Amino acid sequence: MRNIMLAGVLTCVSMTSWAGVAETKAKRGADEVISQSANKMQQACGNTALTVTVNWDEFDSMLAANKAQLAEKKYQDAWVLNHAGERTSALLDSIAAICNDDADYQAEIAKLTAVVVMPKGDFADTKTDLALADTSLTVQSGHYMRRTASDFTARIKALY
Repeated sequence: MRNIMLAGVLTCVSMTSWAGVAETKAKRGADEVISQSANKMQQACGNTALTVTVNWDEFDSMLAANKAQLAEKKYQDAWVLNHAGERTSALLDSIAAICNDDADYQAEIAKLTAVVVMPKGDFADTKTDLALADTSLTVQSGHYMRRTASDFTARIKALY
């Protein structure tokens, strides 16, 4: 009986450790994809200084607050984090494409110095919201659905 309980405890600890590793790897992968897209955007738009920041602590809080919804949809935390990276990358790729296609937008977008990404609080909220203030773009990332660059083009242009 004691050996069975110990095996159960070790399994729980291992699963918790694995989940932490999976989330860390997802964040690292997302950061890498975002960095590549940020470089493309900076080259296309001519931003002299551009920082892209993902508030991973807020994503962790959102995941904790939405555990029931995630479990109901059989959705893993790492998937949410991966999607955040993919969505942010698609957004940056869209901005790069706009700069490549239109010199007027390119001149304005070149003034952008920061992109700040945070999650929407509710996992059921799938739409990404964008807000531009001076030279900073705030992205409230939606969830549960993948996006491509073309999904963001009209909304980015509407900011300018």
